[in-house]
Amino acid sequence: MLIFVDNQKILREEVLRGLKEAYQEKNEAQLKEWSAKVKEFQAKAEMAKADVKIGLQKDLQALQAKHKAAQQKLKDLKGASADAYEKGKQGVEKAMGDLKKALKALKNNTVLKGERRRIAYYREHERGSSFIPSPPMGDDTG
Repeated sequence: MLIFVDNQKILREEVLRGLKEAYQEKNEAQLKEWSAKVKEFQAKAEMAKADVKIGLQKDLQALQAKHKAAQQKLKDLKGASADAYEKGKQGVEKAMGDLKKALKALKNNTVLKGERRRIAYYREHERGSSFIPSPPMGDDTG
């Protein structure tokens, strides 16, 4: 047990604790937002045609693995000592960056965009909308 503690050391530890908590909260909020996007892509993959589904499921599994890895890195960082914090923070940054890239890649997936157009076309057609876009190219409704 410490009998005498330097006031500056206490202040430094409190500031560091505050920074760690803010960093943790920021990244937890980002993961929560991205978690919703992962679920959105999962729903879209389930709606995709069977021939497209396999590729999207592989992409989705990779995305889910990156999401889980980022969650684990952030969880590990939460309990890290001051010495391990900076190294752990770098791991979190890399995992979050990898997840962000994977989300962007899946969002920009041209096959998925084509599926969105196909789904929108059929939804509008089912509703009997007066505006029905042209069927997507390669559609075999002929």
